[in-house]
Amino acid sequence: MTAASYVTDLTTFWLESATTVTAIGTGGAGLGNPETDFFIQGTDCISKGAWTNAIKGFIVDGLGTSFTVPTDGAVIYFAKYDAQGSLDTQTNGGLQMIIGDSSSSYDHFYIAGKDTIEFDSWFPYVIDPNNATADTTTGGGSSGTERWVGILADLPTTSGPTKGNPIAIDAVRYGRCRIDYTLGDVTPNGPATFTGAEAAGNVNSTRWGLLELQQGAYQTQGFHSIGTSGTAVDFRDADKVLFWRKQALNLTNDAISTAFNRVEIINSSTICEWTNIIWSALGTRSKGTFVHTAGTCDLDICQFFDWDTFTFLAAANVTGCTFSRCNTITAPASVMTGTKIAGSTVTADTGALVYNSATDTDGKLDDMTFEQGSAAHHAIDFGTSVTSEITLRGIEFTGFSGTADADGATVRFLATGGSLNLNLIDCTVDGGGPTWPGNFGVDDAAGISVTVVISPKTTKITVEDADGTLIENARVFLETADNGGGSGFPYEASVSTLTQSSGTATLTASAVHGLANNDYVVIRDAGTEGYNKVAQITVTSTTAFTYSVDSGLGSPAGGTPIFSYVPVYGLTNASGVIQSSKTWGASQAVKGWARKSTSSPFYKQTAISISDASGGTDLLLALQPDE
Repeated sequence: MTAASYVTDLTTFWLESATTVTAIGTGGAGLGNPETDFFIQGTDCISKGAWTNAIKGFIVDGLGTSFTVPTDGAVIYFAKYDAQGSLDTQTNGGLQMIIGDSSSSYDHFYIAGKDTIEFDSWFPYVIDPNNATADTTTGGGSSGTERWVGILADLPTTSGPTKGNPIAIDAVRYGRCRIDYTLGDVTPNGPATFTGAEAAGNVNSTRWGLLELQQGAYQTQGFHSIGTSGTAVDFRDADKVLFWRKQALNLTNDAISTAFNRVEIINSSTICEWTNIIWSALGTRSKGTFVHTAGTCDLDICQFFDWDTFTFLAAANVTGCTFSRCNTITAPASVMTGTKIAGSTVTADTGALVYNSATDTDGKLDDMTFEQGSAAHHAIDFGTSVTSEITLRGIEFTGFSGTADADGATVRFLATGGSLNLNLIDCTVDGGGPTWPGNFGVDDAAGISVTVVISPKTTKITVEDADGTLIENARVFLETADNGGGSGFPYEASVSTLTQSSGTATLTASAVHGLANNDYVVIRDAGTEGYNKVAQITVTSTTAFTYSVDSGLGSPAGGTPIFSYVPVYGLTNASGVIQSSKTWGASQAVKGWARKSTSSPFYKQTAISISDASGGTDLLLALQPDE
């Protein structure tokens, strides 16, 4: 690429002195046109001298023709009033922007007053005439065909300022109020930056009013387009503080659309890398939206305060960031590690973070922090695409409900069917370890069945031959060898009833079984042999589960059936490995075997005995040939 480029879509309505300008109000000095003693752009502006009338100002026909403000755009103009104490309040129309069809027919928008102007200085005010409703009108108001723009001062008395030229406007423009950042490179020209954009749009020759460095921080408003549809940008910046300006609201209606302030990363070749960027929204009307539509987005230790929504692509990396008092953050498989979401402003029964991807969260959301806001909302909404195992690792949750299916339950799943395990590894809730059921709540009322597994441990068996060659398709079977002191998983647990209907066996245990959907068990000692098998189960209650059998079996099963939990059952993969993860409630031994007897090369059965599986197991087992 070449040197970074910064341009705006703004069209100049009026700049510096104007010939088609009409004074409004009587009882005072004439217009300063041109006003060459003070200005913010070029060499002059328009001002109004001291007056005695209660209302004074002027209106300008800058183009000689009508103009149209685009959707979500605004008229943006620099204005100042240097006698703040003489103004009325904003509610009473202290400082007004006027836009209309002619010099005698226009709408009034109350933009400021002695109670809102903080300093006597130039300020870039914005009004969207498509969105704002006039506070009052003159001559019937504007018919919607904008042509004239001006300013009025309304005083609480008929005695105006007696000295100087206190009211002025300069550099009036209109448009979507967009800055397009394009081009740039790391070497030799350097990437695009906020500093570069401010230098292009906040100098004497070009005062856009969209990005201004003041006292070490950037005041900004409008649309930051990071790249365009036709041209990419290499944008890299760090250690900057920005504020979305508090928009000047007219009293009847908000002066701009809610979508006015926006950052969008556009173009598939764009690179956007921000480090330690701190960006706050000062107003409440357009709090700023962030949309990642294409290209690379890497945000590291950035902080966002009081924004509206954020939408990231799956390729985004948002690490170590903070989102405080912001609206929904949509991150489908985006990396959000170490990021904090605090005091989210989402509505009740919605998620502060929306994760709608079939990709497991493990490694994506690690070490995040969630603190509930004022509404009873969820920390994470898992969308309809999430139907397989989910792992949350090292996450802190504070303030959420532990009640299942509650509006403020910790997490929500929107899939309407199926089942999955939600693994919580080294997570904490309200400063302590989560328990289930307890202070970690799951809303799965949409229809998917979610089983919470807390800090699961992996049982891993690797099978090889005597020469160290890994064995694929070896059969491995492990079952419980004791009951864990009465608090472990089932070991030779007794059965109340065992029946069959249409090929589905229903087993009701004599006590709570503590098992989850898709766990394996081994059933023995049923009077009808077809019930005795290693089976994958579907949990139907705390004491019952179902599994598949031959539909021709007699029912009930008869005999005195018992069952035990099977943590590992199946064939080894190409790496000679089979493994599973589970949270063990107590120290518990397991036993079993490994063999390969269905295809050559064959290997003899070898016993397995593990004295305690609760802390995890990583066992290497050598099999002897059987050929």
